[in-house]
Amino acid sequence: LGISPWRRKLTTTSNMQRKLNIKGPRPSSARNPKTPNNQGTSKGVVAQKKPNQVKAEANSTNQIYIENLDFALTQADVAALFDKFGGTKVCKQLKTSRWTRGKKGARAIVEMNDISRTDEAISGINGLEVGGRAIRAMRKRVNPNKPPPHERKRKGNVAGNEQKDRRGGNTVKIEKAHDQHHRGGSQHQHQHQHQHQHQHQHQRQYQPQHQQNVHQPHRQQHHHHHGGSHQNLKSRKMNGIEPAWYPPGAEANNKRGKQHLFADEFDPSFHVPARIARVPNELIVAVNDFHFAMMNDLPRNEFYRSALLDVISEDTTIVEIGLGSGLLSMISAQLGAKHVTGIEASRPLARLAQKNINTNGFQEQIKVVNAMSTAVKPGQLKHGPVDVLLSEILGTLLLSENALEFNADAKRLMKAGGHVIPRLGTQFVTLIESDKLDLITSARKWRGLDFRNFNQLKDTASLLFTKELGCRLCTLDPSNITERLPVLEVDFGKDDAGMLPPVVKLRTRAQKDGTVHAAVFSWEVYSGLDKKHKMSTHYEDTVENFQRDMQWGQGIQILEDPDLKDRKDAPCPLRVKKGEELLVEVRIAQEGAVMQCHVSRVPGNDGSLREVQSGDNIGEAVASSSNSATEGTI
Repeated sequence: LGISPWRRKLTTTSNMQRKLNIKGPRPSSARNPKTPNNQGTSKGVVAQKKPNQVKAEANSTNQIYIENLDFALTQADVAALFDKFGGTKVCKQLKTSRWTRGKKGARAIVEMNDISRTDEAISGINGLEVGGRAIRAMRKRVNPNKPPPHERKRKGNVAGNEQKDRRGGNTVKIEKAHDQHHRGGSQHQHQHQHQHQHQHQHQRQYQPQHQQNVHQPHRQQHHHHHGGSHQNLKSRKMNGIEPAWYPPGAEANNKRGKQHLFADEFDPSFHVPARIARVPNELIVAVNDFHFAMMNDLPRNEFYRSALLDVISEDTTIVEIGLGSGLLSMISAQLGAKHVTGIEASRPLARLAQKNINTNGFQEQIKVVNAMSTAVKPGQLKHGPVDVLLSEILGTLLLSENALEFNADAKRLMKAGGHVIPRLGTQFVTLIESDKLDLITSARKWRGLDFRNFNQLKDTASLLFTKELGCRLCTLDPSNITERLPVLEVDFGKDDAGMLPPVVKLRTRAQKDGTVHAAVFSWEVYSGLDKKHKMSTHYEDTVENFQRDMQWGQGIQILEDPDLKDRKDAPCPLRVKKGEELLVEVRIAQEGAVMQCHVSRVPGNDGSLREVQSGDNIGEAVASSSNSATEGTI
């Protein structure tokens, strides 16, 4: 797996949904289409093409470009949207790369039967909400300088080959997986990773290079099965999945194109030390953002040491996915493990880990493999399948770094009945009140000046991270309005990816009168099924652990009252009374890497809409009543 990186932002939407898209042979009915009377084409009868089979004009502005479609819609569903405008003669769904899926959703190109009704169709379709997503439609833009497809030349990956050649002189011996670029299992990443939830998040959150503002509709639930449901059992045991996300600096991900180097971030006249000038920028940023804090989070290190001490004997073999600095593998060797294989996707990190291992004298016990864990096969392990699967691929959210997906896949490398560390994890959400948090997330009045209209731009949709806000939550005098609510409970030793619900609905009661300023996301992990050792990111538990707040911290989503309305277009504070029943909906996307919280009053409590009084402090306005709890949007 690779280094534990910052990770994508957690808003409703997301940019990299993963959906397995394995295509088998078409059925005979598709290869040999029948006429409407279900008979084959008779001799002398010209078969009529179906409207959607008509070839589209190249570079035509008469075509309609559609984006932000629900991924569950089929091509026929999309075409049906235009029936009332005279139907379509062309309707073609477009492939969507994993880097743009959250921002644009599913996409399609449509051409009307009557091109004179193109503008009418665009007006009628634009903004139409289908499957919880507002469709965006526009005329297709045409590049007059772009040659037609048959005239375009195919270019080989010259840069990639040159890069491979340049790696040949490495002096540190690190095994590299031979099939690193050819992993089993096809995977259609449905929208996810990177979200128009602006992706300015650090906190061990991954952002792809130059992809920082992306809108993602809660990476719709994707049914993503490891290795592919069409692979035979033997193949699934041997071959890993095609990962939906690559950590920063992963060599296996060079298909994204030329890497952006750290030196590229600086003016040419500035000095950049040679040791880091040609290192991928995203890797330097990730290491300096959280790796140092992570390695110095001493309670974290003790958690792993205690968990390993319970399972290690002189015959124990271990695989660590996401080697990083090599710390956890060296702890394992220090405790007497027979052999440890540390898998690291980033070549610079793998080199540094090897140096750390050599410095501490563990080179005979620890073998470093530079690859994605999904590319490693059991036969590459010195002693075959191992006794312990070890990882620390946790983010600000429990599953921010795809821990469920990578652990589920890596069980191929483990003996039946082996240990997975950590074994269990629980993602929580808590509704809090904090006047200090409100001071840095909203506009108020001052000396008779009212600038609360600025609250119209208040973001109550994105899940931010405490480090993004430049603060530690425990220093903002937070007070819990509700109890801590469990959203997900994960067993990393048993659960598979693709099984998470798209929405979790929880009912709770306010424990006191107050204003719900935010939803706070934090987690707990446990060493084993007995929960003997625990590690958490609850703000109550990090008061004396500055390092943990600097590497993980907590997720924060600012909230508003969805039931209030007023004449102004600004959010209203969510004020509650003690004992008032609340409905908390958490939308889940990207295998739990992306979440969004929506809070409303349970009907029957105080479900009626009410006018905001002029004395209301923060935004004298409210979201439209159309944003109901069942929609799960704000």
